[in-house]
Amino acid sequence: MKPRINLHGDEKMLFECCPDKKLIVYLYLIRGHFFIILPLFLYLFYNTIGLSGFSELSSLINYFLVAIVTLNITAYAWLTFVMNKHWYFFTNTRCIVYSGYWGINKKIIPYNRIVDINMNRNPLRAMLGIAAIYITQQGVASQYTRGFGSKTEGISANMAIIDGLTPKMANQISDLMSQEMSNTK
Repeated sequence: MKPRINLHGDEKMLFECCPDKKLIVYLYLIRGHFFIILPLFLYLFYNTIGLSGFSELSSLINYFLVAIVTLNITAYAWLTFVMNKHWYFFTNTRCIVYSGYWGINKKIIPYNRIVDINMNRNPLRAMLGIAAIYITQQGVASQYTRGFGSKTEGISANMAIIDGLTPKMANQISDLMSQEMSNTK
């Protein structure tokens, strides 16, 4: 569901977007690799040693494989739900990023506080045709925790990620932000 944005004074909405659906596949492969590799390993192990004579162990492995397939389907459905919570808004004064896996995180980044803009396309992102923009703003560079006390993957409190963009859209957004940064300084 698209969040409602309140604009201040003479602020104008320049661009808004949500992640490309290919981001679901990327997150599934990056975050859910355990659920992909384990069933393949068990299947190969099961067929290699030939457990046909051990009916209890054979049925246990079959139940486990069914559970893993169910977890895979659930994980993919959850990631699809999560992607509906990601939205990116760009006004003439600030960038607003809505994201989150368990709840909704909202980051407001004024252009005059942005220090660095990086576009990231690792090999998997390039293969899927998506890119990410990392925005660093002035502020405390310490790590912060989110969720169940786990560290976020190298993301500090003064950084935001705009993920799941097509490369063309990522270039447009970084150009737009660079232009607005030069207008505000």
